[in-house]
Amino acid sequence: MLLTITNLNQAYEQSRTLWDLNLNIESGNCMGLIGRNGVGKTTFLSCVMGLIKPTSGMIQYRDVDLIKTPPEARAALGIGYVPQGRMIFPLLTVEENLRIGLGALDGNHVSVPEQVFDLFPALKTMLKRLGGDLSGGQQQQLAIGRALVLEPKLLILDEPTEGIQPSIIKEIGNVIKQLNSEFGMTVLIVEQKLPFVRNVCDRFCIMDKGKNVAEGGMADLSDDLVRSFLSV
Repeated sequence: MLLTITNLNQAYEQSRTLWDLNLNIESGNCMGLIGRNGVGKTTFLSCVMGLIKPTSGMIQYRDVDLIKTPPEARAALGIGYVPQGRMIFPLLTVEENLRIGLGALDGNHVSVPEQVFDLFPALKTMLKRLGGDLSGGQQQQLAIGRALVLEPKLLILDEPTEGIQPSIIKEIGNVIKQLNSEFGMTVLIVEQKLPFVRNVCDRFCIMDKGKNVAEGGMADLSDDLVRSFLSV
């Protein structure tokens, strides 16, 4: 098992957001984590990345206890993270944004892997442009490219289609499928657009009120589950 979540709880003062959350992600899976707004999906990712400290429970990545691991050490373990809103550096160039990822690796990594430009060829033509001058879709490609500089074993994406035009959503979906099927990269996606999840992921987990309430292969995502936990 690549990532094991056991009885994870998290609370902000009197407000509890995660309730005994359990989730297992095997190597090679592409998992879609879905649910209505406010059910704790982004909070869960923040716990995995060390941005929020859980109140109890276990987060195990391979044989490493992530709760005891400093946030800045997680990238070197092989975890790539693309946060909601992309969080690129608008006053740095595309090249500078990409090279920031190299700082999390050992000194033997001195250049951006060519694979990043194979997957997102547009980035190679925009290396000297400022990140803030890119469109939303281009910024998302840059954010994913920056995470891929780490050559991660686990890629985590929070709302990768948010505010992006359909043509680039399709391109990003194809890249994720390629990373998963051809390169064996494990992917965890938090996403609101159900058609995107169905197209890209092979497994799903539904969260509701801070816990997982259903999971399985994509064929198991029934209309009843959608109506019960995803319909607005």
